[in-house]
Amino acid sequence: MSLNAIATPAARERGPLVMRCLSRTVAKVDSIVIWSCLDPKISDAEVLTLAVMQALLGYTSETRWLRYARANLLPMFGTLPRQSGYNKRLRSLAPTMS
Repeated sequence: MSLNAIATPAARERGPLVMRCLSRTVAKVDSIVIWSCLDPKISDAEVLTLAVMQALLGYTSETRWLRYARANLLPMFGTLPRQSGYNKRLRSLAPTMS
C-alpha cells in the first residue's frame, strides 16, 4: 500500500487527527503519523523569480532553462528543483501570476 493511499482517507476527514503541513496533509492513523509532505527547499517567490527570468531571457524550454540556471544562477538561489518539481510548482503558482 502506498503512502498516499494510507494518507488520503484520513485527509478527507477534518478532525483532530489531521494537521496541515504547508500545502500537504499530515495524518495520524492509530499511533502512526504519516507525513505526505516535504518542506520545499526553494520558496514560491524564488520559483516565480525563476519563471520571470526564464521569460525575460527568452527560454521556451524548461530543460534548457534549468540547465542554464544550474550553471549560472545556482549561487543566487542555493538550490534549484529538478524539471518535474519546477514544472509542478510553476503550474500550482499559475493563479498567482495571472
